[in-house]
Amino acid sequence: MAAERLVKLYVELPNHFGTGGESLWAAPLEGDRYELRNVPFRAYGLHFLDVVEARPGAGGRIKVLRVVQPGGHRTLRVHFLREATPDHERIDILRRAERLGASFEAATRAYFAFDVPPEGRHDALVALLRRLQDDGVLEYETCEARVPGGFDVEPGDEEDPFGPSGGELTGDRARRGGDRSDEAGDQRADANADPPPAQRDDDPGDTPRER
Repeated sequence: MAAERLVKLYVELPNHFGTGGESLWAAPLEGDRYELRNVPFRAYGLHFLDVVEARPGAGGRIKVLRVVQPGGHRTLRVHFLREATPDHERIDILRRAERLGASFEAATRAYFAFDVPPEGRHDALVALLRRLQDDGVLEYETCEARVPGGFDVEPGDEEDPFGPSGGELTGDRARRGGDRSDEAGDQRADANADPPPAQRDDDPGDTPRER
């Protein structure tokens, strides 16, 4: 079976605290439409399997302009407050998220993006994360659009959403677990694996998610 052809799209984020933009893997559809194949770590209002309109811009990047058709998935981003959190505790939380239907990608050992499909238990996962936040284990954010018609934070709200400790969040993201490949395969995150070394901040790495 031939590998699916994927391209990298670029999302401009001029107001973001840590980066001017984010790249995401996508599958070309008809015309200027593409289906997203990554969970965003920086952008708001974009989610796995959303169909977007994107066109080539300056520098040859294909820039995302708007969401044409939501894919029904939702995104949550989590920052573990204690970098020294024991692996077994971190893994247990990730496995609990998986049991609620979520999968995840990792930027660092502390920063994760969760994808919740339509059949996932989104509200139950938010309730779990809220309890863990109240216990001082982590902080989380929901990732609905902040600016109408855009994917950035609002002007004047450029600070790290996770507070002063979030300096580590500007590290480059990399796909969590498994062999890294340009081919779309079984890319489901493995809670037992440690994240690979970080990559460039605007680069989605070599591992798009399985549709």
